[in-house]
This record gives sequence, structure tokens and C-alpha cells, in this order.
Amino acid sequence: MSDETQPDTAGWRELIERVEALPCDSADLIRKAATLILGSVPDQMNRMLAADAYESAATMLVPPGWEWTIESGGHVEMTASRLRGPNVEGNAATPALAIVAASLRAKASNASTDPRP
Repeated sequence: MSDETQPDTAGWRELIERVEALPCDSADLIRKAATLILGSVPDQMNRMLAADAYESAATMLVPPGWEWTIESGGHVEMTASRLRGPNVEGNAATPALAIVAASLRAKASNASTDPRP
């Protein structure tokens, strides 16, 4: 990945901290994460957020080839399955926010390239 396409990890860390500190789901921060990860907010995600389907919307942020598991409450572990790692985690008040935080960490780790053959 060239320097021009490297994620601004400092900005991403700040967003991860904000997401993990929230007491409840936030459509605005999920949209902000989508813009960083996907480049824009998909129409389908906007529809899910409008229907308060936060967890469904958050799963759209999981990088291709990654697997995620909700361990308990607001703790998520995410692994790049075919690469046998790396592992990232998200800890937040809700499963949706934990998925968002873990997805941001995965993308910021530069290891979020699609590991599928």
C-alpha cells in the first residue's frame, strides 16, 4: 500500500475511542466509520440505520474475508480467517458499536485486504 493510500491511523484511533466510549448506538458515528472504511455510506446502510437496525448496519463494515464473533455484550473479536490472524477486538456498550470499533481497527491495521484466494 502506498503512502497516499495508508489510512490516517491517528484519526481512526480517535474515532475508535469515541465509538467505544458511547453509551448507546449512534447512527452518525456508524456513518462516519462507513465513510472512512467504505468511502461513502451505502443506501442500504442508511435504510438499516433509519430502522434502528444498528447491528445489521455495522456488519456491512466488516472487511471482506474477516470473521467476527460477539463474545459477550459489547465485546467483539474479529480475525482475518485465511491469514490466521491478525486479530482485532472491539469493546463497546453495544454489539453494533463493538463491530464498528473492530472493523475500524482491522482497516487501520492495513491487514484488511481480502484474504480470499
